[in-house]
Amino acid sequence: MHKLIAAEEHLFVELNEGRFLVDTGSPLSFADGSVATFAGEAHRLPRSLMGVDMSTVRKLVQGPCCGLLGLDVLGKTNLMFDLRGGELHTGANAWDSIAQNDRIACDVRAVAGIPVVRVSIGTRSVAAVWDTGAKFGYVADETICAGAPSMDDIEDFNPIFGEMHSASWLVNVDLAPTRAASSTNISVIRERVGILPPLGAQMLAIVGIEAIIGCSWMNDWHIGLAQECGSMWVARRA
Repeated sequence: MHKLIAAEEHLFVELNEGRFLVDTGSPLSFADGSVATFAGEAHRLPRSLMGVDMSTVRKLVQGPCCGLLGLDVLGKTNLMFDLRGGELHTGANAWDSIAQNDRIACDVRAVAGIPVVRVSIGTRSVAAVWDTGAKFGYVADETICAGAPSMDDIEDFNPIFGEMHSASWLVNVDLAPTRAASSTNISVIRERVGILPPLGAQMLAIVGIEAIIGCSWMNDWHIGLAQECGSMWVARRA
């Protein structure tokens, strides 16, 4: 188990080597140093990913952060996020504290190693990346948000796309829309979403993805993610 921290609208874990950003939206990890010890295993890390290094990440976060953990590290083991409790559980027994009957299964698949979940936003079914490195959600076009209340514009930064400015909406997202009809609303979260920049929408469309779900909703839930994104579940906290 690792200490899980919410700070600056992002998630971090404390490792022996320091504080790392937890980013399920990244297939790969990198750090200022060469090693991250996670779930009892020492992982060798590069200093950058496609030209992005920690100097870029520090445009997102001002506090201590020495690296970013992506799915090449996170995906080596089962995970259970307990943000309110401040714990990221790992290993074969990571899920033991949550009763099987309390877990709501999500329809997840791995795309380039990252979790892509079939959700509904309003009345529209979309494939969405679950990206704990994103403080907001994003959609490919505003028709997905039809009927949702508008909010103030988003000012954000993405390591690949740079500065981002977008209108935003508060949408209902059902994380498990294929569950039994008797469980209506049990897996619905509220997420503030903006519009992806055109290049981002085009890149995701290549693999059939129309949305990103961020981390803002996680405080009220336990979330389980199996090794290599083999399965995913959510359980609302009491």
